[in-house]
Amino acid sequence: MSGNNLKKTKKNSSGSKKSNLSSGDLLTIKNYLKNAKDDFTKKNFEDCIEWCDYILEIDNSNFFAILLKGKCFNTLEKYKKAIEMYELNVSLDEDNILGYKGEWEVFNNFFTSNFDNKDILERFEELICPFDKFFDFLHIFYIKNMEINDTLTANNIIILLTDFKIKVPESESYLLKKCIPNNDTSSFANVIGPRIYSKKDSLTKALQFELKQEKMKKLKVKALNRMNNNNEDIRNAQYEIYKESPIEIIYQEIINCLLEEEDSNDERFKLEEELLNYRLEKVKYFPDNIKFDYFAKNILENLENLMLIGKEQITSKLYRLYLDWMDFNSLEDGIQDIQQNIKSYMLKFPEDNLSQLFLAVICSKHSIFKFDDKELELIKSKFDEDILITEEDQCFGMIVDCIEKLQSTSLIAIRLAVNYLVLTKKYNEALPIIEKGINICRSFYQDYAFNMTNTKLSFSLDLALVYTYVDAPKYHVLALKLYDQYISEDPRNLRAKLGKAVVFAEREEFEDASELISEYLKVYPNSVTALEKFSYCQLQLGNYETSLQCLEKILINPELGSQLECDVRFQQSVIFLKKFEQENDDDENDYLNMAYESLIKAIKIDEFYFKAFQQLGFLYSEYFEDEARAFKCYWKAFFLNNGDMKSAHYIVTKLCEEQEWKMASSICKDLIDSNLVKRQLQFENWPYRVLGIYNLDIGELDQSIDWLQNSIRVNNYDQQSLVALGQAYLESGKAEAALKVFSRVIELYPDYEYGMFFYAIILSKLGSFVDAEEIFNNLCFEDEKIEFKDCYLIEYITHLAEYAVYLNGQGFISKSCNKATKLIECVQLCVQDLNCSNYNSIWTSLNIGLKIFLATGSKHDDLPIETLVDIFESAKLLEQEIDILKDHPITLVDLAAEDDHENGSGDDCSDTISIISKCLILSSKCSFVTSNYEKHTRAIKASLWYNLATSELTSFVATSNSIYRDASILAYKQSIKLQSNIADSWNGLGMATMDINYKVSQHCFIKALSISPKEPLIYNNLAILALKYKDTHFANTLFQKSQSLFPINYFSWFGLALSNEINGDEDLAAKYFKHSFLLSNNKNDFVAVYYAMAILKENFVFKKYTEGNNTIKLQEFIFTIRSLEVYLKKKPHDSIAIESILLLLERVEDFASALPFVEKLLATYETKLDDDSMENNLVLIICRLKAQYARILLSQGEFDKSIEEAQSSNEIGGFVEGTSEEVKISNDVVIGLASHFKGNNKEALEILTKYKVDSVMEIAYKIMFTSGTNIKFDAWNNSKLLKIYTAISLVNKDKQNYKELITKLNKTLKTDDPDLLDLLTVINKRLDKDNTHLLQRSLFINPDNLNTWEIVDPKLAFRLMDSKPLQVATPELKSDILIKTQQLSKIQRAMFLTPWKVEAVDAFTQCYL
Repeated sequence: MSGNNLKKTKKNSSGSKKSNLSSGDLLTIKNYLKNAKDDFTKKNFEDCIEWCDYILEIDNSNFFAILLKGKCFNTLEKYKKAIEMYELNVSLDEDNILGYKGEWEVFNNFFTSNFDNKDILERFEELICPFDKFFDFLHIFYIKNMEINDTLTANNIIILLTDFKIKVPESESYLLKKCIPNNDTSSFANVIGPRIYSKKDSLTKALQFELKQEKMKKLKVKALNRMNNNNEDIRNAQYEIYKESPIEIIYQEIINCLLEEEDSNDERFKLEEELLNYRLEKVKYFPDNIKFDYFAKNILENLENLMLIGKEQITSKLYRLYLDWMDFNSLEDGIQDIQQNIKSYMLKFPEDNLSQLFLAVICSKHSIFKFDDKELELIKSKFDEDILITEEDQCFGMIVDCIEKLQSTSLIAIRLAVNYLVLTKKYNEALPIIEKGINICRSFYQDYAFNMTNTKLSFSLDLALVYTYVDAPKYHVLALKLYDQYISEDPRNLRAKLGKAVVFAEREEFEDASELISEYLKVYPNSVTALEKFSYCQLQLGNYETSLQCLEKILINPELGSQLECDVRFQQSVIFLKKFEQENDDDENDYLNMAYESLIKAIKIDEFYFKAFQQLGFLYSEYFEDEARAFKCYWKAFFLNNGDMKSAHYIVTKLCEEQEWKMASSICKDLIDSNLVKRQLQFENWPYRVLGIYNLDIGELDQSIDWLQNSIRVNNYDQQSLVALGQAYLESGKAEAALKVFSRVIELYPDYEYGMFFYAIILSKLGSFVDAEEIFNNLCFEDEKIEFKDCYLIEYITHLAEYAVYLNGQGFISKSCNKATKLIECVQLCVQDLNCSNYNSIWTSLNIGLKIFLATGSKHDDLPIETLVDIFESAKLLEQEIDILKDHPITLVDLAAEDDHENGSGDDCSDTISIISKCLILSSKCSFVTSNYEKHTRAIKASLWYNLATSELTSFVATSNSIYRDASILAYKQSIKLQSNIADSWNGLGMATMDINYKVSQHCFIKALSISPKEPLIYNNLAILALKYKDTHFANTLFQKSQSLFPINYFSWFGLALSNEINGDEDLAAKYFKHSFLLSNNKNDFVAVYYAMAILKENFVFKKYTEGNNTIKLQEFIFTIRSLEVYLKKKPHDSIAIESILLLLERVEDFASALPFVEKLLATYETKLDDDSMENNLVLIICRLKAQYARILLSQGEFDKSIEEAQSSNEIGGFVEGTSEEVKISNDVVIGLASHFKGNNKEALEILTKYKVDSVMEIAYKIMFTSGTNIKFDAWNNSKLLKIYTAISLVNKDKQNYKELITKLNKTLKTDDPDLLDLLTVINKRLDKDNTHLLQRSLFINPDNLNTWEIVDPKLAFRLMDSKPLQVATPELKSDILIKTQQLSKIQRAMFLTPWKVEAVDAFTQCYL
């Protein structure tokens, strides 16, 4: 093309139609076309395309330029552009075959060149064109070739299509859609389709693809409409999918194909079923106005045709649909047709559940179907022997089992099952099945617009009948509405009228019922059902003769069933009994025997007829007075029908009278579980009450609560149920719930003693001891109207024990001991006067009271020992001593004996403690003596030994008498022997042997842990054992384990403190002691003592306490003092505790409280002092105490006595070695101060000036100042004394010393000493000097000094105070700084903080002046 000049002369015109071209344009086009052909021949395809573009600019419809351009694109493999060119060619001249051939070459070239390239072929639609467009072109091109008889090309098209669908599987769905048959003979399906697929294959494949595509479309619709949740939109979209779908047509075509084939019935019926299912699904989405027409024409008719022509091939599903859609009025109306179809179904599908249900129905004696013996044998022969039925119970069981599987799918199964259950009066079972049937009818109407009028009417009447009897009268209103609805629609509907009459009879509206039944009897005079109901109504109306006549008319009926005959005989007996009572005065009255004979006849007819036995029981109990036979008859009646409430009531009453609660509860449980007495149980609560009381008796508390709650729901005024429920709540630990119940009892029955009794017990359990005690006092002593009972006093004793423990734990020691004293008095009354010593709770409570006395040393003398002796004597402890206690020799005689000190009793053990310990042991022994030990269970025996062992171990701890320890070891061993799986016994044995044998004690604790591995107390005890033998590492591990189990347990922290103290870590030990004391809440004595010792060590041994206004330390001291005061009430003779509290009281300057303690302690130590053998340590203690006593006397103003005691201390200190210098200084200071206060200043100064101690010199300077003595000061390097001297100089206005003081103060100025700064500023003011430099120096050294900033700039001082929230600042301090700012807002804030300050109000006033 290069060098061709024609390229330069091309025209830029856009071109026009050929007919409008000039001759010059035609010549140019001719030349351009020649050049294009030359370039095409030379394979210069790009240049050729360019020449074609020039031509098309001149003539945009030039056929040959477009054709040539398409060829170039095809050659260059630009297939999409090539196709566009050829399509343009075809559109310009549809009759010219060249455009078609060009496009065919594009498709053929692409497929041939990429025949083995799967990836390229899969992108056909992206690279070439959509499949539909491709198949449409081949269809047209095929027709064109057939028109010109080009069979070779036509065959190539078929070959290409065949290969293409194999190589590109995605295209086959589009191809199959084209192959769906239609009436157009020139369509793709009729022209090309038969040459690619056989008709059946194409249809089958098309069906598969269409079903898949339709499913995807439906899922997409649901996904798109899921958010708006609009069912109507989904339904419309689904309808559009079904409307456009060819699936139904494809099914028809395939079925038509199969009709032409032989031996294809099974396959065809399978497709017919699939088509029917598809139509059933499709019709659900049709608009309501066309839904039923489609259903009737395409589904119902189709199903009926299938039943006519292919009953042998039809499936069980289609057969079921046919049976379900037989909308007959009642089973009796369509009996012949139903019976024939049932027979056919059972013979064809014997394994089906529906067939088994049919079998159960026809084998029942209540069956409405009548098969002859041959038919029955034929049917049964099809079933397995294991499902053949011989008894009525089997019929019922099989029907129930089958209907559970069929009630959601089969309407005919529901109708037959409901008919059977109604005939057998199993209304409860029928109700849910009827509701299921109605729902299925509703769904048929919603889905198919198929209104099954007769079926719905039958179900509605059955539902109304069931409503009459189920949970009556709950559904009577609904039943009447249903009957009235159908009577209003059809006034001649006698079935509805009879049903309504039955409802009236159940509601005891017998006149209305009789009227309606009379109408029914006019049409059906021999209806046994109507006659029986009419007879019952007449009986209730008192028309006995009419009722008997109706019954006689029933009895002559030849088709009378045994069940109905028994009912008639029973009703006869009731009428005879009524007539007997009516004519009781008549001597010839034989109606009682006639009633008896009627019942016997009923029993002969059916020996399982329970009503006859029930009525016989009534006759025997009320008329014949034969209780034994009455009980047997009632028992038989209940055995036959466990829903017979009348029989059950009689049986349970008799059993409860004989204390046979287990049997009575079993009867009540059977009665309730029968579900036959739901109506009666709405008004009768005695079965629930009996079950609740029985379960309470056997300890099944949760079940007892459930039953009793049910009882109260029925009758919330039932006294017995309320009391039993309260007891159940109480025993199960639900004290608050029990309180509500017994509050209700008292509200309903305020004079009910047991209600008040249990109410008091609950109050005591909940901690309302005061209210509980008031009630107990009324019950036991004060209210004379109440009949006294032993149980009241016994529970009162338990209450007093709990109250005493509570008071002791709260720190009310005296009140606690008073309650313990009252407890002992009540025990005396109970044992001595009432002879109730056999209750173990009495001795347990006495044991608790004695432990309180034993732990409270200040109340030992208040123990009523004589009362205790009377108690033990009344319990006959001496007379009834048993052999098993021979190793525990403490007896009543030993109370007066002294302890044998050789056995380990310490000298400090008082006689009172010994007596209390012995009483404690005797109270535990009384539990053995006063009860029959041998009859107890092993668990109770073990608990008795455990209590005795604990008392003996407690006595050993109190008295240090090893006899008690050894006895406790034996008792613990005996407890373990009886019950070895109790951790407390092993734990106690480990504690008892702790001082004797390390290995034995350790073994016991480990055994206890194996039984109860999560008990912190055992870990703590084992850790204490390890500490005792200095194994601190093991002890720490155990204490930490205990903490992990119970983090707030104080003892584990206390143990860690002891361990750290042994290891020498005093600081950490002190922290743990403090923490353990806080956790114990001052409820543990030894923890309080160790806490006090830790505080004393921290502040005085380690010198962490500093004199001055240390508020936190003072609070800590006061808190410690209070804890020690509580401790000393329990241990009043503990000298260490007294010394500790003395020291603390002196530090907090509570000298009045300290005085009795120091006097008591001095008296104690002085009594120990022996003139002949004076112990040095003891003398030193007395010397120190006298010095302390002197200080306290000085604070109280007793100057002479304080001098005397101080001098005495000095004298005593002179006799012994080791008297500390501090004691001497203290004594001299006391003497000096006392002398000063007495006016002898000279003597005071002579004594004090001997010492060069700062504190003493400070006192001396102050005395000099007050006495006017000239001070010679030379301690310029002592800042403390310098401050005192400066202050004295300022007060005395000694200006001569100011300059020297300024110099000395500047040298000793400290950044953290505000007193020196204040003194300097005052001196500078006195000398009229500027303090600015001094203040700046102070701020430079200490920029956070709030006092300095307050002088320099109050505003900055306030900002500094606000920026440091943790800095201690009182409201007064803040208010002072705010006032100094002289700003209105700050002054207002100061008034808010301290409205009582006059300065703030004055500053506020000055703002407005």
